[in-house]
Amino acid sequence: MKKRNVYAVTVAFCLFSAALGSSVLAAGGTRHLVGIGEGGTSVAEPETTVGDAEKSTEAATEKLNGWKVAIDPGHQGSWVDMSAQEPSAPGSSETKAKATTGTTGKFSGLNEYELNLQVSLLLRDELEDRGYEVVMTREDHDTAISNKERAELAAAEGADILVRIHANGSDDTSVNGALAMVPSQSNPYVGYMYEECYELGEDILKAYCESTGIADDGVQYYDNMSGINWSTIPVTILEMGFMSNQNDDLLMADETFQPVMAEGIANGIDDYFEDKVPVKKAEEQTENTSQSEQETDTKNSSTTETVTSSADMDRIENELAEDLAVRAGAGENWSAAVVDLNTEDSCTVNNQSMQAASLIKLFIMGAVYDSYDSLTAVYGEDQIQSLLSDMITVSDNTAANTLTNYLGDGDDATGRGVVNEYCASNSYESTNMGRMLLAPADNGDNLTSVSDCAEFLRRVYKGELPHAEEMLGFLKNQQRTHKIPAGLPEGVESANKTGELDTVENDAAIVFADIPYILCIMSENLSDVGAAQSNIAGISSDMYQLIEEK
Repeated sequence: MKKRNVYAVTVAFCLFSAALGSSVLAAGGTRHLVGIGEGGTSVAEPETTVGDAEKSTEAATEKLNGWKVAIDPGHQGSWVDMSAQEPSAPGSSETKAKATTGTTGKFSGLNEYELNLQVSLLLRDELEDRGYEVVMTREDHDTAISNKERAELAAAEGADILVRIHANGSDDTSVNGALAMVPSQSNPYVGYMYEECYELGEDILKAYCESTGIADDGVQYYDNMSGINWSTIPVTILEMGFMSNQNDDLLMADETFQPVMAEGIANGIDDYFEDKVPVKKAEEQTENTSQSEQETDTKNSSTTETVTSSADMDRIENELAEDLAVRAGAGENWSAAVVDLNTEDSCTVNNQSMQAASLIKLFIMGAVYDSYDSLTAVYGEDQIQSLLSDMITVSDNTAANTLTNYLGDGDDATGRGVVNEYCASNSYESTNMGRMLLAPADNGDNLTSVSDCAEFLRRVYKGELPHAEEMLGFLKNQQRTHKIPAGLPEGVESANKTGELDTVENDAAIVFADIPYILCIMSENLSDVGAAQSNIAGISSDMYQLIEEK
């Protein structure tokens, strides 16, 4: 399935966009930077003369390699008060200070927030020279942006990875070396990204140490870092060295050595992306192949349909983004996805891991059918079928918890692990079951994304999952039809699953229109759930009309 992950319109970002200022697009569209100058004004890029604009744009376009990197220079000035608390992870009751000032060089006297920015700006320039687009979470010491907001900003700007630049400190001045921090596989919030994060951290650390000669202290697991736990893209923290160690400190503070540090980090980023293909380039390759096939056989109608659908999907994507931006209230977080089930062309707006509520039941159902024979042998087919029906058609939480318990042979935690393994093995990368339904989120919340839900429904519709026909039957018998189905004309069939919490309204549906499609909408941090339900129905109506006009 071709996917476009669109972060240009990010309703979640409105929480702090006023404080951050607006994105600044460099001439030719080669760089997205978010920063604040003195007095809270945006830091503008140098203007390009009219005569040089076209040439500059063409050169920049040819130079881009298709990847976007978010660089997060850790901390900010000591005069910026970031002591207010924020959740340490999505849905967590634990809170931490939004950010701290960091350490100071014991021998150089250089502040960590200064060192981090110095190296990050050099890294930005080095990466741009290599064809990357770069997002900076800050470009001065005055920017008030929390660790949570840094992670959200990176995803909102469409970055592929988030590299957080820091330096270390210790009471023992003999301790030295660089290390990379990544989440562990058991991290309840971002454990699904463990492999990508580890690869990113390992590649950067190895190349950095090779370039600088600073000792390699290895990749280490940290599950208590807000900037990691809130990330929805592969993330690592590079601790460049110990500012409490004389050799590390004086070396890192040497401005003639800092370009070597930046080059080493950039080498590691190159290594990480070496065998990967950007989504945009992959789509271009697919479209080029389709066009070549069309030239070879102009009568190939399926190729023509796919190209036409791509143009239509761009229009749908823009309308969807506008719908979310108009309907979302201040501070609310909205996300949506659409899939054309004829062409499998798709788009997402603000795709990210969010509170799943009862959408997690889709993946519990998938895990149950994945182990159907063994479960029915123990508990009986009638019992399993009855629980599945209750879990999906009326969203019964007890049924969901019972099935999860069955998956774990009577142990809830083991059952959640089975669901998470199912999600991991099927590439539902943003989905995680951290708690039983209605239980406290002490060990993590239940999370998913519109893209994961859309892909699950696509596989159900296409019959690619075990017992897909039975799953579709339960979804068609859904009793909660006051959101996406409510926006459809009378007589248009749908198959959907909703999700609700006190401040969450979600719905994911297959719509059996003349052009069948999937629509998934998620929203959280809501102040009025009734209005949100009406908004979802309204968006559903808009999408139906737009898709049927294709």
